[in-house]
Amino acid sequence: MSGRKKTVVRIEESEWRRTQQAAARLRDVRADLPKVIEGVREQARRDAQQAAEAVRQRQRSAEQAIGRLSAQARELESEVNRRLGEQNADRVAVDAEGEELPDVPLDVDYWSHGALLWLRNEVTSTFDLAMDEASPPSTEAMRELVEQRVPAFEQRLAGILEEAGPSQLGSQLRANIADIVVQTMIDNGFSLADATYGGDDYRNAFFAKVEHSDGGEVVVDVSPSAVGPTACELKVLSFDRDSGSYEIRTARALELAAALREHGLDTGVPQPADGEPDARYRDIESIRRTAPGADADAVRVGADPGDRTR
Repeated sequence: MSGRKKTVVRIEESEWRRTQQAAARLRDVRADLPKVIEGVREQARRDAQQAAEAVRQRQRSAEQAIGRLSAQARELESEVNRRLGEQNADRVAVDAEGEELPDVPLDVDYWSHGALLWLRNEVTSTFDLAMDEASPPSTEAMRELVEQRVPAFEQRLAGILEEAGPSQLGSQLRANIADIVVQTMIDNGFSLADATYGGDDYRNAFFAKVEHSDGGEVVVDVSPSAVGPTACELKVLSFDRDSGSYEIRTARALELAAALREHGLDTGVPQPADGEPDARYRDIESIRRTAPGADADAVRVGADPGDRTR
């Protein structure tokens, strides 16, 4: 049997209704989709605004913190500069007992070898960077400045002051010690020929030359010691023509040590050096122009930095 066949598909009524309901819901979803999308967009905008506001709030808090720290830093800068200015002016020197010497000024920058000016320049550059409105520092950087850098500056300033006063006192002690030695030599027939600080700089060693009528010469070298700013090392450079020069030098060193002790200076046992002293030390004028280096050829008499001349 030929011809087309008819196919009949039966759909249950309940299934048909479910299909129609699903189609209706799909139409509703499609109709609500623009609103849903707009709602999502609106929520995203609100979330973005809230996030931006949180960022702005943090930024405002940071700016307020920086502002407070900046104000504090300005106050600290003013205080540090005030103290630096006070110390930069000539202060009154003190003696070994801490008593003020009203007629003896103390130039802190000079006696600290320029450390005060160096610190002032560092403080200025540090605060200039901190207050640069074109490139403001972070809160952490400002906090570090206030809590760490400024206290460190103050500590360095205190150290500079501790160095300057004793350095000036040590210079005066060197001249005093040389004076005692020269006077002792004069009592033994010598006469003062010349005296100077090395390089004409009060921070260097003090040199004095005495001469004897027999042609002998002695150069007194009182140098700063590495032990401390008021510590000294006395070297007596003898240029004697006598054949018994070694014995003369030894006796002279013992006599000088005794003279220093009589003036309140604690001296060690004189230590002779090998060989002859450098003849260049006989030229005091040359020493005045340029401070010489250390010389080992001498009979040494140590001066205790804790003691003082009377």
